[in-house]
This record gives sequence, C-alpha cells and structure tokens, in this order.
Amino acid sequence: MTDSAGSPGSEIATAKVEHWGDGTFRAVLNAVAAQGFIRFDDNPTAEETVVINGVTWTFKTSGAAGDQSNLGATVGDTVDNLVTALNASADTDIDDATYSNVNDELHVVHDTAGTGGNAFTLAAGTAEVTLSGAALAGGEAGIEYRLHLSGKTAIARMTAYILGLVGVIGKE
Repeated sequence: MTDSAGSPGSEIATAKVEHWGDGTFRAVLNAVAAQGFIRFDDNPTAEETVVINGVTWTFKTSGAAGDQSNLGATVGDTVDNLVTALNASADTDIDDATYSNVNDELHVVHDTAGTGGNAFTLAAGTAEVTLSGAALAGGEAGIEYRLHLSGKTAIARMTAYILGLVGVIGKE
C-alpha cells in the first residue's frame, strides 16, 4: 500500500502489510529496494559477458539459451534482449531482481525491499561496461510494526493505525 498526502505526487510512506492469520499484522514502512545499473560503452560482441549476482551472462549472435541473450543491432536492442532474457530466467540467482531498459542501460531493482538486495552483485565480465557499483545499493530496511487485532474491524483499525503513524490521518 502506498499513501500520499500534501502536494500532489508527494509520497509520504510506503507500507508492506502481511496478515499472519491469527489477527496479527506486520507492517514495514518505508522499506526501499536496492538498485543499480549496467551501462554498455559499446554494443557487446558475441561471447562477451557480464556477471550478474555471480552468474556469467553471455551474449550470442543467435540461438541464446539459459544464461545467454542475443545481441541486437544497437545497444538499445541488445539491452532489450537482455531484459527479456533476465526477467524470464529461472536461475535463482538472477530471478531475485527485476530488469528494465532505461535509456539503453540495464536497470536492476531487487525484488525485496530492504538491505538484503545490497548484496546482489554486478560485474563487467569481458564486456566494456560502466557499473553503478560492485553491488546494488540503496536498500533500506524501513520501520517494522506488529499489531494484534481481533474482530471484524481489524483491517480498518490496522490501516488507520499505520496511516496515523506516518502522519496521513489528521492532515488537511
């Protein structure tokens, strides 16, 4: 859940809420996912590699399978192919993140908000690239609250409590 108050578009807080089935709720406020990027200095050539979270990813002219992706005619096309392959990967070291093409750069966002994503690594391999860093960065744990509620109004009470904590309730 994300809630906003104040000027349009100003984010106050994000909250991940879990219900544990016995009237207990766990809310984590303002946790942030780690992220980073790989910028390709030039379009890679066949058999060049990048290393994503310890997995060597190889570029192919065609027929890519497994931990490989096909080269495109441009850097942007190659990154598009890489994004598609990474997001479809069944490799458990790769599927911990979501990948996108932003201005012909591979952007990587860890799937779980918090500090754990800061350990997800990036490396050049043999391709000429610029990295945001040796690992994703910026993951923050946020603040954890646990509530035990009972009765039919539990969810409404829990929501009001969380919104009150982050200062949304009572603001005009």
